[in-house]
Amino acid sequence: MFGLLGEKLGHSYSKLIHEKLGYSYDLIERAPEELAAFLLAGKFEGLNVTIPYKKTVMEYCHQISDLAKKIGAVNTIYKEGSCLIGTNTDYEGLRYALDRADISLTGKKVLILGGTGGTGSMASILSADEGAGEILIATRGDKGTVLPSSFSNIRQKMTGEPSPCHLSYDELPGDVEIIINATPVGTYPEIYKSPVELAGFGCLGGVVDLIYNPLRTELLMQAEELGINYSNGLPMLVRQATEAAGYFHPKKKDEYLSRTEEILSGLESSIENIVLIGMPGSGKTSIGKRLAKELGREFVDTDRAARELAGKSPAEIIKESGEQAFRDIESEAVRMVAKEHSTVIATGGGTPLRPENIRALKQNGRVFFLDRDPDKLSTFNRPLSQNGGVYKLYDQRYEVYKAACDELIKNNGEDFTPSFEKILKHYK
Repeated sequence: MFGLLGEKLGHSYSKLIHEKLGYSYDLIERAPEELAAFLLAGKFEGLNVTIPYKKTVMEYCHQISDLAKKIGAVNTIYKEGSCLIGTNTDYEGLRYALDRADISLTGKKVLILGGTGGTGSMASILSADEGAGEILIATRGDKGTVLPSSFSNIRQKMTGEPSPCHLSYDELPGDVEIIINATPVGTYPEIYKSPVELAGFGCLGGVVDLIYNPLRTELLMQAEELGINYSNGLPMLVRQATEAAGYFHPKKKDEYLSRTEEILSGLESSIENIVLIGMPGSGKTSIGKRLAKELGREFVDTDRAARELAGKSPAEIIKESGEQAFRDIESEAVRMVAKEHSTVIATGGGTPLRPENIRALKQNGRVFFLDRDPDKLSTFNRPLSQNGGVYKLYDQRYEVYKAACDELIKNNGEDFTPSFEKILKHYK
């Protein structure tokens, strides 16, 4: 048996990743009081280990790799005979994520947020090994907090000082060049939070957020808007898994590592929401429902979500309280819908008019603009198209739609199949 050992594993992608490599893999939830008995029984061939057990499992390993000792955490256990050997593949996972995003740590001033945990310790050690010029550790705790023993020689190696510099969030310097977030701030369901605001860091050249749900955290959305290279935690997750698989099946190590990008691409596509924007009557609902059926996904209409929130239809809200009242309800609905993943989302025609709506939808989604010429748009039961004139409304919104989308798809035919197939190719 191979599997992931943790306390709560409801949102784990590890089973999906490992089984893409061709072997069975289980999610193994154990309470703290059950951990010892499980490990001592040894009824497994190999394990990945996640929070809160990366440190605890070390006492049950017969051997621990030098890297895992230095980091102070084990995330992979494999067997040699009856011996349990612990190592850490997160290190190579983070290196892969950095390289993939073209982020170099060499000579850079690196800030690690939440750097006193196992993942933060690993990030500090990798930063030192990569030749970072300076490493700063930011935590919410007291400045006098004792840093993990694994940090003892990192700072000395670079500058002669005994450990990385430990700071509070109130004293972060503006000349930081790389930020690595090892905190859970911004993860699902609190996806609109960020541990720091990036606007104050004028020298920033790279951001890595080790969260992968959502695909783009608030921190990474800021990086994208500022034109800064960034990576979420998904490349690290997949690479640490293919590295671990090489310990489970040494003869296939090279094959597994070579498949990292293929598995990562497939995982991203399966998680990513498909978001459809465009004028009322442009085909969002018809194409969206067809995509959802073909891909086995849930279909969500933001107008319907707004109706459920308000207890009234969009047309009724607009008639009774005005468009602004409807837009406020719509934005609330969008924020709820955008948190989910693997969903097909058809938006209302005016949804992209508020930048915060598109920002929320892009945290987990790819946005497709279905562009249908105004003379082909139906105005039946569409009060804004009727009152404002569909041609005028199209002219007002076209540039907004175009700026908001990741891909524009012309949808002028009577048969929507060509447009459907253009979107589907990204996910098959």
